[in-house]
Amino acid sequence: YVLYDYTGVSLFGRLTGCISGVGFVGFNVSDSEADSVGAVAAVIDGGQVTDCLVIAEVNANGKNQDAGLLAGRLINGAVVEACLTSGKVVGKDALATGGVVATAIRSTITDTTSTVYVLGGKSAGGIVGETSFATVEGVTFGNMVESDGKVGNIIGNAGDETVITNAQFDSRTARTDAAVGSGEYDSSSVKALATEEFGASGRYPVGKSLTDGSAKFKAGVEFASMQIKYISGLSAGSVYNYTDIITQQTVGANNVTLDKSNGLTVTLEATADYAGCVNSISRYANPMSAEAVNLSFSIVDATDMQLSDKLIGVMLKSKVGESANALDFFATVNAQPKDISAAVLNDGKLYVNMNLPEGYAFSIVAVDENGNSLATQDAGNEGILVNADSAKSVTLTATVAQAQTEWG
Repeated sequence: YVLYDYTGVSLFGRLTGCISGVGFVGFNVSDSEADSVGAVAAVIDGGQVTDCLVIAEVNANGKNQDAGLLAGRLINGAVVEACLTSGKVVGKDALATGGVVATAIRSTITDTTSTVYVLGGKSAGGIVGETSFATVEGVTFGNMVESDGKVGNIIGNAGDETVITNAQFDSRTARTDAAVGSGEYDSSSVKALATEEFGASGRYPVGKSLTDGSAKFKAGVEFASMQIKYISGLSAGSVYNYTDIITQQTVGANNVTLDKSNGLTVTLEATADYAGCVNSISRYANPMSAEAVNLSFSIVDATDMQLSDKLIGVMLKSKVGESANALDFFATVNAQPKDISAAVLNDGKLYVNMNLPEGYAFSIVAVDENGNSLATQDAGNEGILVNADSAKSVTLTATVAQAQTEWG
């Protein structure tokens, strides 16, 4: 059975009973008042949710909230087992966010898969944001988590007596390589797998019970579990390095569309099985494409120190998650521009820094292939940040400023 096209607060405020074999699809849940928010339940208190499908958008609009795709909180022996979740959870000021639940205390999550995009939360996890005296077993995560807080592909913050066994996540879709953002756990209990290592089916693993049911239920399961593949040239890429994104174009009798205009939105069209559904049935992500850009770099002297022919060390850097791609070279003042072909920029951003003697400073003027000025800003110790946007070619002119000290 499938419930779909619901808009409102959490379907259940407090669930103490059992739900099994139900699909919750096209849910749009938003709450700024409740302490806990989830598509199915705000709180599961000793209850059980098994063999269920949830495709939803959950928004925690207030502060000091827990926001999970399926439920906000699991407490008092609650169980989520053999479920599949997809969509997105947004809780920028939330205490905890999770692709299945936000907080699990003395509870269990087993044999469950999430392809949810998780955004925000002081503790944010692909499966669960925060745990205490909880068991997380046999889970799979196939998307990304973004937050300035504690971030993990499985758990954001693993508290006291948290047990993780047989967990896995897709390293090509993740924006962090951390299984757990904070807390102790057995690292051998979690595997980071490339998309193709999940098997030839093109889908993430789900329980056999989820492959049965009505056409609506099956279509929802196939859509929520299908892989979104990042391609770099002729090879597999990642969310930080791709030239194309591909996925299934149909699910059963339903078309699937892919929109890259603002992040990534993959939508199951409201035809065939979900005809008439007003709410979006969508999956989300926020990949950072690596673009190849041709650069031209030159240095001019605006001092009265006669710096022509001086060699200056230059570093051009593009960040990739917690690491960076960097190119170091020497350039001569007032010389012909140095050309750099196919420099890789992530998210269209480039950091420019120069090794100058104490007392000297520099500025950057950047223009694209059409002569349009590109925005720059001071990035502190990292130099000057150039926002290249979608430029295919960038001309960088560094000007060394007047100084009161001799060169050297």
